[in-house]
Amino acid sequence: MLVGRALGPVERIRARVHGIGVGQLADRVPVPAAEDEIARLAVTMNEMLDRLQSGQETQRRFVADASHELRSPIASLMAALDVIVADESGESAPELHRVMQAETERMRRLVEDLLLLAKADDTGLRIQRADVDLDDLVGIEVRRLRTANGVSVEGVVPPVRVTGDAAKLSQVLRNLADNAVQAAHGKVRFTLAEEAGTATVTVEDDGDGIPAGERSRVFERFVRLDASRTRGSGGSGLGLAIVREVVRAHGGTVEVTDSPLGGARFVVRLPIAG
Repeated sequence: MLVGRALGPVERIRARVHGIGVGQLADRVPVPAAEDEIARLAVTMNEMLDRLQSGQETQRRFVADASHELRSPIASLMAALDVIVADESGESAPELHRVMQAETERMRRLVEDLLLLAKADDTGLRIQRADVDLDDLVGIEVRRLRTANGVSVEGVVPPVRVTGDAAKLSQVLRNLADNAVQAAHGKVRFTLAEEAGTATVTVEDDGDGIPAGERSRVFERFVRLDASRTRGSGGSGLGLAIVREVVRAHGGTVEVTDSPLGGARFVVRLPIAG
């Protein structure tokens, strides 16, 4: 009888947990007033329920945002197909073909980004480790921006070699470069350095910058701080989220601060040895 009375709070916790389903993750178990092992058990159970609820809400937002992003190119493709069918002369086909190609490519990139982030959430990104000349990857982006965009691009690119996944690190640099070009008024600067076993890549622009209170949000998924950027010109809002996941998989860090140029300054730090 004494044991039964002592375990009464445990039974109440068990009964409450047993009754919590997927739709009731906001419920919590009662915490006994006594500060003992049973109370700590109840607190731990509630912390677990907090994590489950947060994960469920994140997953729902992710699915809703992905659906919203895919709806626009699908609608464009359907509209183009309707016009092609209605146009018996066929004169609109070449122009609409270019539109459909662009929307299909946009969907392809979005789906690949979503798959990469889903893998990061599930099992973590798989990194194919090899020696990577980081200066070569940065140089490719500098040359690409100089030939394809109307901004001035500076590059300080000494030789730096790291151990990592060349394809994924290229994606990090491409996303940071595209983000800088979209934000810049006229200048983008890349800086590469090595110190104390760490490679540092800095990408800066002379745009409007990012407010201090928003600097953690820019790495969240589907976040666009600039309301003027449409889905066509500002991307899907997944680029910086991918940057964070890939850098994290390499054991590095990424942060954003103010740039001496006047805009944002993204700093990626990677361990040389991987």
